[in-house]
Amino acid sequence: MIFKIHYGLWYGGLVGIIPFMFNYAAEYAGATATQHGLLYTLLPFIALLAKPVVCSIADRYAAHHHCLLMFIGLTIIGFGSLAIYPFFGDWTKQHQNIVWILYCLAAFLGNTSMCVVNSIGDSLAINSCQRKEISYGEYRLWGPVGFGIFGAIWGIANEIPFLPKYTPGILTMVAILTINNLLIAFWYDKEEFKVLSILSPENAHNQPPGSAIPAPNYGSTNQLALASHHLDTPTDDPGEKSSSREKVQERDNEHSTLNESRKIERLTLLARLIRQDKTVLIYIFIFTFCGIMTGIHWQFFFKYLEKISQDKFFLIATLALPVQALGGELVFFMLSGKILMLLGASMTLVVCLLSFAARYLLYAYLVPHVNIYWVLLVELLQGPAFGLMYCVLTHQANVYSEKIDEIVAQSSRGNCTKLKKSLHATLQGILGASFEGLGLGLGAIIGGSTYDADPILMWQIAGYSALCVGLFCLAGSFLSSLMNSTKRQPVNLAN
Repeated sequence: MIFKIHYGLWYGGLVGIIPFMFNYAAEYAGATATQHGLLYTLLPFIALLAKPVVCSIADRYAAHHHCLLMFIGLTIIGFGSLAIYPFFGDWTKQHQNIVWILYCLAAFLGNTSMCVVNSIGDSLAINSCQRKEISYGEYRLWGPVGFGIFGAIWGIANEIPFLPKYTPGILTMVAILTINNLLIAFWYDKEEFKVLSILSPENAHNQPPGSAIPAPNYGSTNQLALASHHLDTPTDDPGEKSSSREKVQERDNEHSTLNESRKIERLTLLARLIRQDKTVLIYIFIFTFCGIMTGIHWQFFFKYLEKISQDKFFLIATLALPVQALGGELVFFMLSGKILMLLGASMTLVVCLLSFAARYLLYAYLVPHVNIYWVLLVELLQGPAFGLMYCVLTHQANVYSEKIDEIVAQSSRGNCTKLKKSLHATLQGILGASFEGLGLGLGAIIGGSTYDADPILMWQIAGYSALCVGLFCLAGSFLSSLMNSTKRQPVNLAN
């Protein structure tokens, strides 16, 4: 239950500022799209460096609950500090360079902390699902629900006349995330915030016959290696006369050797996977491209909407947010399994790419010339463009994880169960990083440079690029299906 509440409040709070960061930066810091694009090119990579460091610390000290609370707090401080500067109107206008530096620091702290919360929160939620034997989607669906519902509250809050522009949304975010943090801090069931670990020998016998050992946290390869050593290392001989310091040093050396061995094995297996299935590289390219498309939208859509809607901006934005989340993402999160089963991953990605193309070309050619409310229909494409694409990403990582299992089973490495589990996380991380790291970063800088030249040009380039990549993938899928059907046809040997 707590994770349903967390996802609803977490994304519901962030909707108060995240979609409007460039609007804020342009309004109070005089930032150009190129400057903002450069900033948001760096931030995803900083987050990718920070997440494994913090998550490994949380794993090492079983401090997931404390880390979650701390980084939600840092997110509040980072983004919440942006509410201060608009109240000093004249000073802010006279010192926009200083405000820009302060904005960059706030974005750095807020964005990095936000990404850490996403990783730790997802890890705990997945473990909770494993305990209760329920679908992770039952928790995650509350994210777009909160995003959509609180998006409407954001619009109402921004109509408060005596508060500076965008500050009502930031203050709303601070209030919602503070409530979220308090609920997590004082939640009655502390077991929800513990990561399942491999059973130790002394309590393994307490498990019912035939029961499965709980899977370890997906993000913890160090934990896997240490747990493996703990289970496989015999207890010390009471008669052994070596000093305790030597024993500790010997174990540390064994841990280090085991970690290095695991790293080599992971790299070897990943290389074998790529040799056997070149589509891994194709999917990495496609998810990177989808990250570019998504980065352009996340950074610059609401600034573009503000430009073309003028005095109707807050009303249109208030309506667009729930349409994106509830009418788009939520629907396709729920339908994604059936769509994947019907079309397959490749054709589903073609649908996603063509949805990106249609959406951005409509921004360029239709939306500026018709009633602004037509943009709400266009925003329904958020479902297939982003929601469906993200489901394919997770699905395809699982597909390659199963192929890793087959490679391990065919090898003579013995029992590699723990190695396979760590590789499952690695594959999720590789495909996720292609989208969240490289893709979003490139999208920010490409979008920023072209937005400053001409916003319409930015949407045209993005739309036609998505169309070309989508048609290329469609042609590739067709040719692949044709070749496979040709191979399956029996050879007629009769004359």
